Amino acid sequence: MDAGQGEMARLVAARLRDKEAQRKAGVMPYQMLAACCSLEADAPQEVRAALEDALEASLERVPELPGRVAVCIDVSGSMQSPLTGRKPGASTKVRCVDVAALYACAVARKNPNALIVPFDDTCHDFELAPGEGVFEASRRLAELGQGGTDCSLPLNLLAERASRGSGVDTVVFLSDNESWMDTWRGTWTAAPFPGPGELDIVFSGWDESLRIEQLMAAGPDPSLPPLEEARVKGLFGPEPDPELHDLRRLGMLGTKMGPFPTPAQVHRARCMEMLAESEEHHARMYAAYEAAYDEWLAEPGQVTSAHPAHAAYLRLREQCPAVRLICIDLQPYGSVQVLDRPDVLNLGGFSDHVFELVAEWVRSPQSSSYWVAAVEAVDLSS
Repeated sequence: MDAGQGEMARLVAARLRDKEAQRKAGVMPYQMLAACCSLEADAPQEVRAALEDALEASLERVPELPGRVAVCIDVSGSMQSPLTGRKPGASTKVRCVDVAALYACAVARKNPNALIVPFDDTCHDFELAPGEGVFEASRRLAELGQGGTDCSLPLNLLAERASRGSGVDTVVFLSDNESWMDTWRGTWTAAPFPGPGELDIVFSGWDESLRIEQLMAAGPDPSLPPLEEARVKGLFGPEPDPELHDLRRLGMLGTKMGPFPTPAQVHRARCMEMLAESEEHHARMYAAYEAAYDEWLAEPGQVTSAHPAHAAYLRLREQCPAVRLICIDLQPYGSVQVLDRPDVLNLGGFSDHVFELVAEWVRSPQSSSYWVAAVEAVDLSS
């Protein structure tokens, strides 16, 4: 970098660190995050550091949320994808996990006691260090999980905490909402409900337990070839299930119940674990159906599907009747995990306006006509 470029970098950095200029310009966090992520690798370090400082300063302009707050952050593998999806030549450099970290840091600035709950196929312990920046938090969050997605887990965790006296008033959920870990063993296929006494409920995957029991009876088989060479038929169908095939071939996949001295004992222990997991998933799916059906009885035609996350939220609401849930679907498609209610706000996509919208909605009276009133209040005369 020559002297002229160095001087320009210092001028740009000084302007970025001018808090009064930021305030007048109304700079908000997502704007700064996008700018930081868009910097080229060879950008001056002084400018990069100033942008990150400006991002941290902009968090002060985020409204505070009232009461006890929990932020549930999806850290599954899909959250590593660009916020705008993968579009050749048109993808943002901002990842979904970066936006989740941004929101968590923003909430923590104004709500220091907020509970941060990262999750994928399990819930992870996570605390923001005092003064921790967005990018450091994003890096730590990105390293936590990258497994599957189970959107009901954090809500069940909050319900369990609430049952022990640690309630919550506001829950913000940030995810790409593609939850499959809590539904793959049971899929709701009857919608809408046909009516009391006429239910036709079909849960796919009920043969999962039988399949595992067959696997247990078959026992380990070290003579099976590696998966990439195998095209076995019969027990596992035309294409072998990767985990089950390797379990039989090696008999040594990890188990929480070990260690055991022989492959056969490891094999049986892992099968027992899988049976327990299958039964738990079935129970959660049935609970989701019961919760949805109860709501349908109260409002026929308003509830047309069952999701484990919805049932988990209703369980949380039993412990915290005034709780409100905001589901921010960072990559919205055609479904939600928790159905619309006066106490549930489903948002698709992300911008700086989300911060203000969430804070305004949380403070407003619960009403099924909230959005109608908000639209009618817009002044179109100017």
